[in-house]
Amino acid sequence: MRRGWGRMNCASTGTKVGNDELTPGWSDYRKTVYYDSYDVTALLHAGANAVGVMLGNGMYRVPATEGRYTKFTGSYGPPMCLVQLWVEFADGTKAKVTSDGSWKPRPVR
Repeated sequence: MRRGWGRMNCASTGTKVGNDELTPGWSDYRKTVYYDSYDVTALLHAGANAVGVMLGNGMYRVPATEGRYTKFTGSYGPPMCLVQLWVEFADGTKAKVTSDGSWKPRPVR
């Protein structure tokens, strides 16, 4: 499951997750935050795996830009996301991976 305050695309071990672009949809973020859920079983393999999320402002953060018409401006804060990955191993044990403060932002190349 991934939840984004703003717009985002997600990848697991370098492969795009799902067919959607720039999801989840807009909401009144003071009341509702939508999320997307995907089965990434086919994207995981034995050993190390990685999850990447590209965040954008969407309607969550619309700054005024001088010289450009903007119908709406406002901000609920900087874009952010929550990632939760539930893994069930072949032996029946389970693990949950959750994004937290140890996740580090990196610029897209």
